[in-house]
Amino acid sequence: MNWFIIAFKQYLTFDGRARRKEFWMFTLFYCIFQIVAGTLDYMLGLSHSSTISEIGSLGLISILCELVLLLPSIAVTFRRLHDVGKSGFVLLRFAIAYKVALALFDYFVYEAPSPRKSIADAGEVALGSFRTVALGLLIVGIVVWFIVILSKKGDHGDNKYGADPKAINLDDGMGTEVPD
Repeated sequence: MNWFIIAFKQYLTFDGRARRKEFWMFTLFYCIFQIVAGTLDYMLGLSHSSTISEIGSLGLISILCELVLLLPSIAVTFRRLHDVGKSGFVLLRFAIAYKVALALFDYFVYEAPSPRKSIADAGEVALGSFRTVALGLLIVGIVVWFIVILSKKGDHGDNKYGADPKAINLDDGMGTEVPD
């Protein structure tokens, strides 16, 4: 929880670097808070879904939780990217690629005209299935690529984004060196 609080207190700090532990602990508690908020929304009847597993039906508590955690999550992601020597704007490139691929997937699965299932249209059905599978794999690939970047070991020593966050051990509060 201390790592979540550390990241949360730096909600407007987009410069500097964040350790893997800080980022992943923040992400863990972010997910826990969202699950609790979604459950409360469902139990109190504040969501627009008929089942708790419906995605995209945020209730009032979930929306408030998301708004409170939005800036800290973006800031800690920027700092994590800085720790591996990447610009924080890699997050923007990821978000754009992910949303475009997701929109195309959504179009081909739900919006595209359904081809007739006759022998004459078998090629069109196969092409539609191929596009759906290819876009699904593209989405998975984009997410895996981003997780790999965020999971990499940070640059040892100072880099152009700041001092090595492992130089000070935040666990003991004494500022001692952390072994590699």
